[in-house]
Amino acid sequence: MCLSEPSPYAVLAAGRKLAGFALRRYPQAWLIQGSLLVRPIVEELCAMMPVSVRAALNERAVSLSEAAGRLIDEAEVLDAWAAQWGPLARGELVYQCTGVLVHQSPERGER
Repeated sequence: MCLSEPSPYAVLAAGRKLAGFALRRYPQAWLIQGSLLVRPIVEELCAMMPVSVRAALNERAVSLSEAAGRLIDEAEVLDAWAAQWGPLARGELVYQCTGVLVHQSPERGER
């Protein structure tokens, strides 16, 4: 599980991995993937993992809720992300820099 593996590009909270990032370059494109553990992994899923993976997760990973000391849900994360990165999240920044349509933006219509 990627959250249990160390990485120089990880976001850490108290020395434990909170978010990770992966990049794959292709000749004509890049694939960028990230993961953020918002809540602790449910016990039913943990029970299906090998003991070594569970131990690594407990030692090396932390959820955003655990790090904040309160329950944080996905909607709160999305709202915070949109407030911080709104233009990027809507594809506006990519369009402004390249003129390439990423998707339809409700504010500007289809380009």
